[in-house]
Amino acid sequence: MFHYNRRYHKHEHGEGCNHDHDHDHSHNDKEEFKKDKVKVFPSKEQNQVTFVNFINLFPTAELPISLTSETQRTMSEVQEPLSMVWAAHFLLYPDEEIDEYTEYMACFSLPKTDDFFAAIYWEANLYGNGYHMATFSKSGNLIDKVWLAGTKYTDKELLQSVCTIESDWSMNIVEGRIDAITNQIDTSREPEHTYFQLTLDGQIAEI
Repeated sequence: MFHYNRRYHKHEHGEGCNHDHDHDHSHNDKEEFKKDKVKVFPSKEQNQVTFVNFINLFPTAELPISLTSETQRTMSEVQEPLSMVWAAHFLLYPDEEIDEYTEYMACFSLPKTDDFFAAIYWEANLYGNGYHMATFSKSGNLIDKVWLAGTKYTDKELLQSVCTIESDWSMNIVEGRIDAITNQIDTSREPEHTYFQLTLDGQIAEI
């Protein structure tokens, strides 16, 4: 069960990219999250693009936690989009750019990261959509980031992955393939597994 203030929004990116949203079976939690909305998102009047305000957009979640399409649908009913201003300041490397088709959403942060911050955010663009982890120093410098779960589009197939983040900061990613024409799961190949470990200095190492 999630224990963070969830806010997401419904959105579409055109043909082949429709983020639908199922019913959340945690009504009481959802209402509580909505009440806390003002506490999490700085008001427009503040207009303070600071790292403190940015990281406060990511309420702490309890681990272990799984990132799936169902997770996204649940959060999308109550989450709001993350302004491009926040993304440009804190989520991009110096050589990265944002196009007009990319959207971001703040999801949650990991608990008990004493020497750094680890934030999970949702990114959607023309090539897919999914969860990413970004780590930051206490002063707000981007340390590392990685794709964790979601859907990537190719001409012939969809690559769909889910991720479980364990309490020891290890991450298990399982990726399957779906035929883009028949919408059937490709059973001819075994699902691919990828493992990451978040280190004490905020690096995300593949293991």
